[in-house]
Amino acid sequence: MPQDVVELETPDSSGESPPHMAEKCLQLIKNYHKGSRTPLDKAAAIRNITAMLTSGSSQQFLESEMNDALGSYLQIIEEHDKSIVAIESRSATADEQGTGSKRASSPEPVVTTGKRQKIDDSKFPWTIRESISGPGLCEDLQKTLDLLRIYAKDVKLTKSSLLTAANAPQFPNSKWSNVIIGAMVDLDHVISGSFAVSSDNRDTEVVGTIQFKFGAAKAVKQVKTSGDWFITWGLYTQAASFTFPHRRSELKTYGS
Repeated sequence: MPQDVVELETPDSSGESPPHMAEKCLQLIKNYHKGSRTPLDKAAAIRNITAMLTSGSSQQFLESEMNDALGSYLQIIEEHDKSIVAIESRSATADEQGTGSKRASSPEPVVTTGKRQKIDDSKFPWTIRESISGPGLCEDLQKTLDLLRIYAKDVKLTKSSLLTAANAPQFPNSKWSNVIIGAMVDLDHVISGSFAVSSDNRDTEVVGTIQFKFGAAKAVKQVKTSGDWFITWGLYTQAASFTFPHRRSELKTYGS
């Protein structure tokens, strides 16, 4: 066997609950995305996802649900590949423009003269009550609250760190902010953000001298079947567990 060919074992999904099957299928997709993404890798990923959905699952999914779930996974793979090609194309264009410029420009340092007045949060009534009687939270909730307070100090920096983390799970860019601040996440937008979206250039991110524009996700798909829900909940579970690791068991239990 050539050295650049990696043989993947066919997963055994007998006895797996639908949420666990969805999580394993998403992991197969994640492994493909992190690899070299050759046609052989894609074929192996599709083969393993198909085996995961069909082996021992006849009593858990209707045939229509299995077809819908498989179609959703395949579209996630295709759209991710398209996004990688688009990013590489934009990067190449930016490099060409930078090379053709007469003089390389360096970003000027931003000098601020004014200082934001610091607020004494110890005067907040809820802070006073908490200092007197204590938060009264269980250990897991206290861990969640502690992380929310850390993230809230600089939500923009937190999101930027998440988006550039090597092991960050696939999740719509526009929905990471909701996860970070503990707000509700619309599952319709999660599944839409995992497929094709159109950009209206409302959200702008600057990385170095390159400006990226992201638009608000327009729903191209909604959660209508159990297969859609398992896929979407699996995506949300990965994102929430990445930012709040102690909640993994809670989220998996809820999914089951």
